[in-house]
Parts: sequence; C-alpha cells; structure tokens
Amino acid sequence: MTAQTLTINLLPKDEFERSFLGKFLKWALTVGRYIVIGTELVVISSFLARFSLDRQMTDLNEAMAAKQNVLASYATIESRVRVLQARLDLVKELTSEQLGMATLMTTTARLTPIDLVYTSLTYTPEAVTFQGIAFSEAGLQTLLSTMRAEKGFSKVTVKRISSAGSQGNGLDFEIEAQRSGAKTAQSQEVPRQQAAEGNDGL
Repeated sequence: MTAQTLTINLLPKDEFERSFLGKFLKWALTVGRYIVIGTELVVISSFLARFSLDRQMTDLNEAMAAKQNVLASYATIESRVRVLQARLDLVKELTSEQLGMATLMTTTARLTPIDLVYTSLTYTPEAVTFQGIAFSEAGLQTLLSTMRAEKGFSKVTVKRISSAGSQGNGLDFEIEAQRSGAKTAQSQEVPRQQAAEGNDGL
C-alpha cells in the first residue's frame, strides 16, 4: 500500500496576505487579469469592426453619389416632360373650347328663328350671352321657348329688351343662357362677323 505524501509548510503566513489590500491584490492577480484580457479583446474587436464600418460607410457614400448623378442626369428629361405635359394640357383645353364653340354654333343655328339676327355672342364655360335684333315679338318668344327647352341650358334670363330705334324695326335684346354643368369662368367672345356668318346659314 503506497504511503501518502504530506506537505507541511512551517513558514508562518504573512500578515499582509490577510489584510484587505493583500486580498485585493491577490484577486487582481488572479481573476482581475482575466477581466483585463477580456476588456482588451473587446477593444481590439471594436477597433477591427471600425474598419469594416468605415468601409461600409465609404461604399454607401459612393453609391449615393452615383445615384445622385443619375438623378441629376434625369433632371433635364423631367423638365422637358413637364413642359410637354403643360403644352398637352393647353392643347386639350383649347380643343375642348373649340368643340364647345362648335356645339354652341350648331345649337344656336338650330334654335334661332328666321326673323332674328345676332349682333354679338359672348361665350364662357359658364354661360352664353346672345345680343341681337328680333323683327317680331313672335320670333323673340320662339327663341326664348326653344332655349328654355334646350337641355344644354340650365337657366335662360332676359337681360334687356328695347326698341331697335335707328337700326330699323324690331326689338333689340340681350339674353343670357346658363350652361348645364358649368364649373369655370373663362370668357371667349365670338366675333361679330362669325355670328353674322352663322345667321347667313340659317
């Protein structure tokens, strides 16, 4: 049977090791060094990660600069598209007004009696003002009746009726017809010659 070896330390323990400072130094030299090593590893890892983050930031800035250059190159095209769209809207508006004028002239020719002539037509998207001379009361009454029965006019108002005076026999009149579904108020006056040409075809 093997004899056990005993180790006997005959040297007395130092009083410093029993003190608080001694215990702290012993702890610092044992556990504390592992904490220091762990802290250093964290610092080194953060330092290395900074290089990666800096690289990512540089790549991101370069990508943003490239996209900004692309957007700047499209700025001129966008400006041209906006100008073209504005012109197309203007053409559409003018075309709509021309179609409205054509419809108005057709309706006017259909509603006008033979004993009545126009001296002026004022056209707006909201209303149409008729000025002219009726050579008989029956003709003026017929015009009012047909206008009030017309679906394109929501309200017909007689603004003025007077004797033609020096212009000859008849009644000088001014009638305003509100257009159905009117929203805007941009005026456009039909030239006197165009109104006369419309009457010549009646």
